Amino acid sequence: MSQTEQIIQVSEDIQLHTIISTPNQPTTPARPALVLFHFWGGANNTYRPLITHLCSDFSLILPSLRGWGESSRPTNPGAYRTADYGADMVALLQKLNSESPELFSNGVVLFGHSMGAKIAQWLLTQQHLLPHSATIRAMDRGGIVADAVAGSEGARAAWPRYGMGEDFEDAVKGYGKYGGALRVLVLVGELDMVEPEESVKKRTVEVLLQSGASVKAFTLSGTGHLSPIEAQEEVADAIRGFCL
Repeated sequence: MSQTEQIIQVSEDIQLHTIISTPNQPTTPARPALVLFHFWGGANNTYRPLITHLCSDFSLILPSLRGWGESSRPTNPGAYRTADYGADMVALLQKLNSESPELFSNGVVLFGHSMGAKIAQWLLTQQHLLPHSATIRAMDRGGIVADAVAGSEGARAAWPRYGMGEDFEDAVKGYGKYGGALRVLVLVGELDMVEPEESVKKRTVEVLLQSGASVKAFTLSGTGHLSPIEAQEEVADAIRGFCL
C-alpha cells in the first residue's frame, strides 16, 4: 500500500490531519473508497488496525475530527456540534475530489462509529452523501486512552454535554423522498452497554428502513461498544462483504 499523512485546510480556521492509504495495484473489480469517521475519544489513529486488513482492497481516507488527534482545536466550546463536524467532512471530501478525483472514481462508502455514525447520519439529512453509506456501531475496548486524554477540552466536553442529544431521526426518515438507493450496514456489539442491541434496532435500523434504505444488520459476538482492536478482523470482513 501507499500511505500518506496530510494536513488539509477545510475552512478558514480548521485543518484536519488525514491519513490516506491506497492499494499498490488497481483492484479487480474496481472498489469504492472508504472514509472512516472516528468516535468521541478517538482519532484517525484509532483505525490503524483496520488499515492492515483493508489496505489491499480499498483506498482509505481517515480524518481526525476537529479537536482530536493532530487536527485544529477551536477554543469556542460550542464549535463541536454534529453539523460542525459534518461541514468539515463535506469540505474535506470536496477538496480531495477536486485534487485527487481518482480516489472517488468508483464511489465512496462512509463508515462511522458512535459519534462518527451520527456525523454520517447528519450527512444524509443534508443530501451531501455520496453513492453508499455504512454505519458501524461497535468498535474497540482498548488502545484509546491516549487519544481520549489528548482531545481538546471543548471536544471532550461537547459530546456528553450536547452532542449526544442532537437528533436527526425524523430528517433521516424523509431521505427516501429525494430518490436514490441507500445501502447501510449496521454492526452492533453483543455486549454494548452504550448502544444496546435493542436500542440500535429501534433508533437506527427501523429509522433507516422507514427512509427506504436497504439495511444489513449484524451482531458482533462478545464485543462491547468498541472494536477495531478487539474484533478488527470481524469488522474488516463485514466491511469487505458489504462493499464487494
